Amino acid sequence: MNSKRIQNFWLATQDQKLRSLLRAALTSQGLTPLDIKPEHLFPSAAGPAGVAPEPRSVLLLDLAAEAIAPYRAAEAIRLVRALPWRPRVLAIAGTERSVWANQAAWAKGLSG
Repeated sequence: MNSKRIQNFWLATQDQKLRSLLRAALTSQGLTPLDIKPEHLFPSAAGPAGVAPEPRSVLLLDLAAEAIAPYRAAEAIRLVRALPWRPRVLAIAGTERSVWANQAAWAKGLSG
């Protein structure tokens, strides 16, 4: 067995369509996706639902989730990477998290 092989692939998203798409993609690659609610990651949680995840876990973090709203994207990623189980983090963001506040104000100014 390859000791570097991913043990768990956690999906932290509230978007049902995105979760279904990710589950299908991961399953097609021989990985078993597991669900975790994004709110269980902040401010500091021991792990998904009291489970002690394997050290070779990967966490896909949806930056559009409501639980992440109080944090800037970089801060949310840093907090999750610092969890006791030290997951490798893949972050995705919808368009609402990819536009900076000053860009939105600038765009509004152009439209009217």
